[in-house]
Amino acid sequence: MYQSERTFINKFLAALYKNGIRKIPYDTPQFYAGVERMEANFNQIKPNLGKYKHEIGMLFIRNPIGGIFDEFRKGISNQNGLLMTFENPDFVFATINIDEKDIEYILNRGDIDISNDVMISFAESFREGAGLN
Repeated sequence: MYQSERTFINKFLAALYKNGIRKIPYDTPQFYAGVERMEANFNQIKPNLGKYKHEIGMLFIRNPIGGIFDEFRKGISNQNGLLMTFENPDFVFATINIDEKDIEYILNRGDIDISNDVMISFAESFREGAGLN
């Protein structure tokens, strides 16, 4: 996984938290519906995403077997114990654990040329697609 992909996942989780979302589905139809909505958003704004757009685009490639977004799923899973935790026996929900200071630090890092507004739009896309309140 590219560093830009990891950074995107970090910024995504921070944007979710900033938008009031503390718990997300993981590796469920609800999770993949959220990622699919993000994929549509990504494809629409990809020309404006800067030099890391192709690396970040790897997160939105569907695995040919099963059609899931395997790289995105792995990117979220890699944050277990860091920015989020799985607190249930079946690992179907993850709780985002970030404080306000860290949110601002993560979102304001300029290392992938994606604005906070765009990251917020990705978080909103996921929220809508996954049916989160």
